[in-house]
Amino acid sequence: FPRSESLVESSGRLDEHAGHSRRYDVEHRRARLLVIGGGQAGRAAALAAATRGPGVVLVDEGVRLRDADLSGVEVLAPARALGIWEGRLVPVDAGTVLYRYRAERVVVATGATEQPLVFPGNDLAGVMLPDAVRRLVREFSIRPGQRAVVLAADDRSLGIADTLREAGVAVPRVVDLRHGARTVEARGRGGRVRRVAVDGEATDCDVVVVSGGRQPAYSLLSQAGGRVEYDDGLKVFVPTDLPDGIEAVGSVTGEGVERAEVAAAYEG
Repeated sequence: FPRSESLVESSGRLDEHAGHSRRYDVEHRRARLLVIGGGQAGRAAALAAATRGPGVVLVDEGVRLRDADLSGVEVLAPARALGIWEGRLVPVDAGTVLYRYRAERVVVATGATEQPLVFPGNDLAGVMLPDAVRRLVREFSIRPGQRAVVLAADDRSLGIADTLREAGVAVPRVVDLRHGARTVEARGRGGRVRRVAVDGEATDCDVVVVSGGRQPAYSLLSQAGGRVEYDDGLKVFVPTDLPDGIEAVGSVTGEGVERAEVAAAYEG
């Protein structure tokens, strides 16, 4: 394709040598119990296991546990478990080190992920999930924008309006999608959202927070050989039969996940 100087200038330039000087190491380790996920359920499982002896490791993607003092628990954060392989081999990406853990037991506490909504304009900059707002505000002290509209299908996601207001963001409209909204369309300028229309009623904004409910983050369990089945009561997929030596705790099991009945549907 023809080179666009204006696009290059507006998007910035890549440093061709960035990161080439970094060193990456591999370490092989063993753990009596490896907990993946540092939420409330994961921390509780790690602390309970630590009372029975050493060898407990907790892995979490976020930075909030980096300096956490969990008695008897080795914490790796931020770090990502990349999979659960045969014999409970778990590679953990911790930046410049790849740890290859062989664990006697693995506890998966990866929680639940928020589901995006699909509608015209959902790919505009400024359209984001509630968890993105939480991270910007709580972990980085960044205000996401000036005016926000919240569209959500469960109480937890609707509560993001309070977080936005505490950060100094005006929230002129909050829409509970369980109460009959039928059409959603975001409109923008220059690739960024400028307003959102719900059932034809438009609201000016530079942030649209959307969520169609939460789904258990079962990917690691499924990759390890666990069975995943649809729960008709919750309207989500949940893990059921798990391999020996692998357990699941918290909302990854469907615990605490609120059933979301999304009524919004773009006509055409």
